[in-house]
Amino acid sequence: MQSIKDKFNAIKEGVSSENNSLGTTDRLKGFVLLFILGIVSIAISFIRLTPVAFSPRKFALMYTLGNLIIIGSIGFLVGFKKQFSSMFEESRRLASILYLFLTFLTFYVATKSQKTIIVIPLLIMQIFSLFWYSLSYIPFGRTVVSSCLNICSNV
Repeated sequence: MQSIKDKFNAIKEGVSSENNSLGTTDRLKGFVLLFILGIVSIAISFIRLTPVAFSPRKFALMYTLGNLIIIGSIGFLVGFKKQFSSMFEESRRLASILYLFLTFLTFYVATKSQKTIIVIPLLIMQIFSLFWYSLSYIPFGRTVVSSCLNICSNV
C-alpha cells in the first residue's frame, strides 16, 4: 500500500514531466485554482436551483461552465496532452465524445438559443453522460452499474 507521501510524489512527477514551461508548483496552483472555481460555479448553479423552473438557461450555463473549468483543472494536474489522450482511449472515446458534445450543445443552447425548453433535457443527458464518462476511470465501474441496472430492470 502506497503512503500518502509516495502518492504525492507520483503526482508531482507526473505534473512536472509533461510541460516544462510551468513548474510543479505553478501547475498545482493552476489545478487548485481552477478546481475551486469550477466547484464554486457548480455550487452557485445549485444555490440557484430553486428558480431553475423560471430560468433553466442560467442554471445550465453555470453548471456547464463549472464542468468545463473542472476538466481544465485536471489538465493542469496531469497535463493537457495526457488528459486528452486519456479521454480518447478506446475504452472511453464514445463516452468522452458524447459528454463533450452534450456539454458544448448545452452551453450553446443556454447562451444563444431562445429555446429554453431544450435546456432541461440537455442538462439531464449531460449529467448522465458525465456519470458514464467518470465511471470509465473506475475499474469495473461501468460493468457494476450496468449489472445493477440489468438486475433492477428485471425486478
